[in-house]
Amino acid sequence: MNFLKSNEARGKRAITFLYAVATINFIFIFIYLFKYNLVSSLLEMDNIAYSETLDMIDIIIGFVALVLLTCYVCSIVFFLQWFRRSYANLHVKVSHLNHGEGWAVGAWFIPFLNAFRPMQIMKEIYQETWVFIYKKQDRDYPKPSFLYINLWWMFWIISNITGQISWRVFGDADGITYDNKHSALFDSFDSLMSVIAGLLLIKVIRSYLPMERELAKLSPEAEKEILI
Repeated sequence: MNFLKSNEARGKRAITFLYAVATINFIFIFIYLFKYNLVSSLLEMDNIAYSETLDMIDIIIGFVALVLLTCYVCSIVFFLQWFRRSYANLHVKVSHLNHGEGWAVGAWFIPFLNAFRPMQIMKEIYQETWVFIYKKQDRDYPKPSFLYINLWWMFWIISNITGQISWRVFGDADGITYDNKHSALFDSFDSLMSVIAGLLLIKVIRSYLPMERELAKLSPEAEKEILI
């Protein structure tokens, strides 16, 4: 007999690191804006005497970027663990899902497919969990909204596009140049998009955790959770 596996700890770990990533990106917004203003001032003064400050800012950006990368990788790992187990748990209860549980991870790594399939799976998790709970309960269970999923995916796509533009167009920008000035402003906007996308994903995960707990309670076999 298949049992649901505990997923709440995975969700909370994902949320913790998503908060860390959002916080660092929020800090980056102001770092890049400061850099933008600094480069703008240096261009107007046409004086390299203060270029040491710019060098220091670049060092700070490099250090913070390493911290961000570490937290970002952890957030990806924990989110994918949570996402896959959510879909796997739903497979235990529902037999007519559109995709195998492995696609909850695999869909992220296939070009073009990763532009829409993960969002479809997230919506399916929400929808089919609600349908199962609604059919099993004697009382009405509030239908989940796809609003936050749609907003999360929109800002996720925007942040990916702006990140690619920043890397491809301004990747070599350096020193007291207009390219470096524009790069700082664009990177600030990219960080803002990443903050919004991260906070929306946290909302998506948090909204599903109570539904998954309810899913476990409604098993006719008196579901026994397996803690891992």
